Amino acid sequence: MSDKEKRPLPGTAEHWEWMRKRAEARGKQMAKAGAADFDEAGVLAGGVDSLTSTDAEAFPSDVTEYTQEERKPRIVPKKKD
Repeated sequence: MSDKEKRPLPGTAEHWEWMRKRAEARGKQMAKAGAADFDEAGVLAGGVDSLTSTDAEAFPSDVTEYTQEERKPRIVPKKKD
């Protein structure tokens, strides 16, 4: 039987008890594994450029500091004939 076949109907007392036991087991499993070491896995999000750039480079304060590729294209509504 798969996990879905063993799962009680949602909203019932049996379902809440099943969820509590399942969460407790998963919590123990996570505690047993220990704290996550992000140095092993590398960067969670972003690339090397975001790690090596300063805040001033990443977030320019003046609009003219953005390159043409970084600027949003100007949206011009079509004229109705």
